[in-house]
Formats: sequence, C-alpha cells, structure tokens
Amino acid sequence: MVLTSGYSHVLAQDDAHGFELVRKPYSAEELARVLREAAQRGRPSAER
Repeated sequence: MVLTSGYSHVLAQDDAHGFELVRKPYSAEELARVLREAAQRGRPSAER
C-alpha cells in the first residue's frame, strides 16, 4: 500500500503505519518508483 497526502506532517507523526508515504507535490517519476518498490515487496521471494 502506498499513501499520499497533502497533509503529510499529520501522517508523518504517526510514522505512516508502516506504509510508504509519498508527500505532495510529487512527480510522476517519484510515484512510479514508489509503486515499483511496493510491487517488488509484495511479490513472493521466489519471483524476485
């Protein structure tokens, strides 16, 4: 799961509950990188 917020200071105080947090404003490149990383973490280790 990837979280995004314009109120990142509020989520950052809660440590984003273990999820990746993308703070606005973000670029398409940054979002793509975070989504790739999240997809990799979600795959079983044999597929990596």
